[in-house]
Amino acid sequence: MYGWVPTGPAPAAPPFRYYKGFPTEGGTRVPFFISYKGLKRTGTTPARGHVSDIMPTLLDLSGIKAPDGRFEGREVSPMTGRSMQPLLAGKADTVHPANEPFAEELFGKSGVRIGTMKAVNIRKPYGNGGWQLFDLSVDLAETHDLPAQHPAELKRLTDAWDRWAAANNVILPDWNSGY
Repeated sequence: MYGWVPTGPAPAAPPFRYYKGFPTEGGTRVPFFISYKGLKRTGTTPARGHVSDIMPTLLDLSGIKAPDGRFEGREVSPMTGRSMQPLLAGKADTVHPANEPFAEELFGKSGVRIGTMKAVNIRKPYGNGGWQLFDLSVDLAETHDLPAQHPAELKRLTDAWDRWAAANNVILPDWNSGY
């Protein structure tokens, strides 16, 4: 899609840092569109969602109970997302509470967000090779690294990422991916 652009995918996500494949805002902040008969809420919302929320939402809107460990005689993993139906029906303003950690890892690039604070760990040359801390309430472009000013906040976020990584059996690769 961006092969003809000399700068590659960078122009796809301004003013954010990086693009798909990265745990930065340029890689994670995306629009979500939904339409169905009876949709109550229209317009935009600042509510955070996650790709893992799509299936619980579709099941909820369809009136189908999510499988509880078994489906059609076989074992299935539980869904980790939440239904967005209350938000879409105008009965809630959020899908996830602000203090709920959002953790992720893709191709060795890691990130975690709690509220407006976000930590990312991206290997060189794309990152600094260690955890960086940003306050998204004032820095959506992730240009002001704050670990020296907020070491306890960085530890809170990286501890949350470590718990998530252990619970999800994350194995970090020993190579660097440009995507």
